[in-house]
Amino acid sequence: MAAITQIKVTVHTGDRENAGTDSFVYLGLCGREFKLGIEGIDDFSRASHRDYFLGSGANVQQATYNDPRLPQLDTTDADRFPAYIRLEPFGDSHEWNLDGVEVTITPGGAKYGRLGEGGGSNLWLGQTIGKICYLRKA
Repeated sequence: MAAITQIKVTVHTGDRENAGTDSFVYLGLCGREFKLGIEGIDDFSRASHRDYFLGSGANVQQATYNDPRLPQLDTTDADRFPAYIRLEPFGDSHEWNLDGVEVTITPGGAKYGRLGEGGGSNLWLGQTIGKICYLRKA
């Protein structure tokens, strides 16, 4: 059991027609939701691969509100709650093609992921096709 200082999330958007989105994307982890997004970046554009840092070294918008240290989360919380990526449709691009996601918790290095294993894996998310992709602990 240790206090979480950082969560790294790597998101891969598919390289398919209309794969990108302007919608909101959230990480659910340790009983909380964290909004992913970097100011001034077209985050989830087609064929993009982005790293998001929550907590120490944060690069996300609203870093203070998306900080696993406020209130302090613990590594034991990771096993108590499901981990997921969630799309909240917004704007003109309501669907999103998620090609892969990797999440790493520091300290301890616990990892979660989904899709992107072996290539060709992807999942469409959207208002009429489902908005959540649950992650597996690696």
